[in-house]
Amino acid sequence: MRQLAIDALRHTYEAQKKNAEYMYNNNKEDLSKLNLALTSWVDANQKLTAIEELEEDFDFYFSK
Repeated sequence: MRQLAIDALRHTYEAQKKNAEYMYNNNKEDLSKLNLALTSWVDANQKLTAIEELEEDFDFYFSK
């Protein structure tokens, strides 16, 4: 169950990044939409990085 929840989070943030990339690539003339796309991409990327770091720590401490 734990792994299913982690995978769901990963999927959510990967989808958020893809959506942000689409927005960024298709709204080059609208500065506010570019900024929104960048903000969304950074948010998702940071959360994916955090998940990876936390999972590595969890594996290190609890897989022994």
